[in-house]
Amino acid sequence: NLAVGFEDIDGFSESEIYAVGLKGEIWFYDGSKWNKLDSPTNLNLSSIRCTPDGFAYAAGDFGIVIRGRANRWEIVEQSVTKESFTSLEYAFGSVFLAVHGNGLFQLLNQEFRKLIPELDKSITTYNLHYNDGILLSVGEEDIVTFDGEHWMRLQDPELEL
Repeated sequence: NLAVGFEDIDGFSESEIYAVGLKGEIWFYDGSKWNKLDSPTNLNLSSIRCTPDGFAYAAGDFGIVIRGRANRWEIVEQSVTKESFTSLEYAFGSVFLAVHGNGLFQLLNQEFRKLIPELDKSITTYNLHYNDGILLSVGEEDIVTFDGEHWMRLQDPELEL
């Protein structure tokens, strides 16, 4: 029995919600029922964001990035990495992507590039979140923020166990 299921969910409204998951699955909720959509990939999709440019972007295994809306989805070609994306976020007019380990990437105006935050040392990455003008990157050993111009490392909080 093969595993299938949702990995992430996002929407433009209560009547336009998308979920992505294992084996490239894309599902669409129209406010009353879920429908499975045709996907341009069978690779696992781990993250999706509906963006102000009118597209939903999803990313996952082996550097796959797709873009679409409703029944029209396409692969976003990129040759920068084959690492698996664990997180995707929209901020500052572009798509940011993270991998598990050490990798942040940006898709801006159809140009895909690896980001190297100007910090004292390289950072670990895994999950991204954007809110109130700040992009947050959380990795196994690091928490960094980006305000659209500058990266800043947050100091480790002291945890009492």
